[in-house]
Amino acid sequence: MNLGTELNINDMPEESSFAPIPAGWYQVSVKAVELKTSNAGNSTYLNIQYSILAPTNQGRVVFGMCGVTNQDPDKEATSRYFLGQLMRACALSKLTDTDQLIGANLEIQLTVKPAVMETVNGVEIEKYPAGNNVKSYRAMAGSSLPTTNPSSGASTAPWMKK
Repeated sequence: MNLGTELNINDMPEESSFAPIPAGWYQVSVKAVELKTSNAGNSTYLNIQYSILAPTNQGRVVFGMCGVTNQDPDKEATSRYFLGQLMRACALSKLTDTDQLIGANLEIQLTVKPAVMETVNGVEIEKYPAGNNVKSYRAMAGSSLPTTNPSSGASTAPWMKK
């Protein structure tokens, strides 16, 4: 079938705009959060969408997962460690709803995971492209640590819905 136009290889980009962001610390804002259950059904995690604010790659979107529960005690301990990091970075002393995270500004440490290659019919092809992983969380410089009203125990994060 005729394309209706001529396509020229010289007009095609050689790099994708979805190339991994270089490893390092980035200031981000949480745009969306979804609580999910693993395919095996033995753990839950937060699937978090971040929008990069600084120092580079402003506007790029990064996705990360943070474990919430796991039936394996060792994995549960790891999940709790990273969930605690996330809560402290977002100035939350208590987390009861994923909406509490939306709008939070924090810093995330990104790493680059290499592409996964496989051989098909003697030819090596890319099974999964290179991408980013969120490795760690911390509060943005100048942001406050979690605050708690001793009488109510409620978090007072400024972006929380009323």
